[in-house]
Amino acid sequence: MPHGFNRVCCIIAGLIVPATAAAQDSAGPPDPAPLAPTITVDAALIVDALTTLGTRERASGIAARGSVGATLDGARLGLPGLVANATVAAFWGPGISDPLGDVQGVSSIAAPRMVRPVNAWVQWSGPHIAVKAGIIDTNADFDEQNTGALFLNASAGMGAELAAAGLNGSGQAPFSALGVIGFVSDNHAGVKLRVGVFAGQNGDPDNPQRLVWRLGGNAGAIVLTEIDRQKPGWRIALGGWSHTAPLPRVDGTGTTPGTSGLFVTSEKLLAGRLASNDAPGAFHLDGWVRYGRAFGPAAAISSYLGGGLVAYDPAPMLTGDTLGLSLSRAAMAPSPDTPSCAESVIEASWQHRANAHVLIQPDLQWITHPGADTTRPDALIIGLRLTILH
Repeated sequence: MPHGFNRVCCIIAGLIVPATAAAQDSAGPPDPAPLAPTITVDAALIVDALTTLGTRERASGIAARGSVGATLDGARLGLPGLVANATVAAFWGPGISDPLGDVQGVSSIAAPRMVRPVNAWVQWSGPHIAVKAGIIDTNADFDEQNTGALFLNASAGMGAELAAAGLNGSGQAPFSALGVIGFVSDNHAGVKLRVGVFAGQNGDPDNPQRLVWRLGGNAGAIVLTEIDRQKPGWRIALGGWSHTAPLPRVDGTGTTPGTSGLFVTSEKLLAGRLASNDAPGAFHLDGWVRYGRAFGPAAAISSYLGGGLVAYDPAPMLTGDTLGLSLSRAAMAPSPDTPSCAESVIEASWQHRANAHVLIQPDLQWITHPGADTTRPDALIIGLRLTILH
């Protein structure tokens, strides 16, 4: 990360963190604990270097994302329950999905070169209800799961059938959605229900740098719902979604009034125990599985099945490291030109924590039938992700 970028972040953080009390005489009472900041600033740079190996169709490329965010804690201003966040991200480098032709996304950060707000929202939370409004990365609240966050392939985050739906995706970054979410929760039972309504078109696919959000009319709306139940070491979620805009039919015979779908996700601690203050480097193995189905003649990806295993602190000499293996399968709807087929991805990844700010992650992906095209050769991809946190 450039030194100037680090310097700016440090200056901003220094301006917004309340100054601690002046040092007192050594014979006096001890200094009070420093107050929590009203605003916290974070920054990150992620770079993916990717290349194919041993295939007829060679492809190499870079994908990168740099972001700066600020979070306001309203409680420090006498407004308990109020939180606000603003995050701007710069994307450069489309990765290798265009020449490779895959549909799930070899790199989750690949995007056209642009600068966009990925979050600009305000949230108020009470004991059992909450409301969040503004520009929202929908994958932060819907169809998200922690276990798959390790992997580079985009379908380990939001499921491929949901991510590909609509006029320009389903409101996931980089084209975050303008909308509102309502939450109802029962913390004792571990149950949370959330319903979100968002602009039907977020961003302009023909001009990615243009900041535009459209709701109603030909843009329609995106409606997302999800209910989950969790307890220590286990979580299950059931969700549904609908795009109400007129969408082009897969068979090319005009448009259809929207599309919809359902998904279910489960995560579970399979072995070991979760990290705690008593055992911060304790080994544990997590697993997850997700299935999603899209309905209607506009659904290019008709179904998705994915899952995997992730081991944290897998050995004493690998404390802080993470190892993972995942499998994802996206089934395409048949079209006049191509029969029904599926693209499958097997991914193995190792995230090594070099220090508190730097993560180095070698990655290997094997893709069968890229783009669900049986005429394309399978692809072996080797990648390296570098993450710098500030």
